[in-house]
Amino acid sequence: MSAAPHLPYPVAAPTPPTARVVSINRITEVEYFALDEATTDRRLEYYDGEIVAMAGAQPVHNDIVLNLGAGLRSRLKNGNCRVRVADQRVHIPAKRGYVYPDVVAACGPWQYQPNTRPAALLNPVLIIEVLSPTTAAHDLTRKFAYYQTIPSLRHYVLLDSEHVGALLYSREPGAALWTLHLYDELTATLPLPALSVELPLAEAYHAVVFGEGE
Repeated sequence: MSAAPHLPYPVAAPTPPTARVVSINRITEVEYFALDEATTDRRLEYYDGEIVAMAGAQPVHNDIVLNLGAGLRSRLKNGNCRVRVADQRVHIPAKRGYVYPDVVAACGPWQYQPNTRPAALLNPVLIIEVLSPTTAAHDLTRKFAYYQTIPSLRHYVLLDSEHVGALLYSREPGAALWTLHLYDELTATLPLPALSVELPLAEAYHAVVFGEGE
């Protein structure tokens, strides 16, 4: 895997709890399912016995996620790939993990873990996370380590929520090596060959007002 370049803003080492990530005692998967289903004010992620509670996001984060979903949906509407945002849970069997990416896309029949509520996707092709200063280190390290074990995953994208910038990790089917490219201009386009589409950064940041709501 290529070494990650510096992001447009500095990323501190993770020191939970942070403003958005809060850890609590280790629990079983069954206990996690019950707790996640009963929790209505935030999404709960599961990392091999540890719960991470994801609090509400800033307006800029939400605007970028909606832009990404709309841009991908319009490009995928005539193919066999589909996209969902925010509330699609993904299961990571090799790591005993359950996460909620900001954006996820899969192709062909969507495969789900049996008997889970909400349903947990097994075969994502694309995952996108929108970074903030409090979650960037987590998304770049621990979460990416989990994502890398998903055999179907071909693209992992991280978008900055404070400046124009994107990290695109890609790999060929069945390959272990990830290639990394950094894009930091609105004129740039993210190539996503596994989905047979390209996504302009200008669409991802359309009408985004950096710092709004802070």
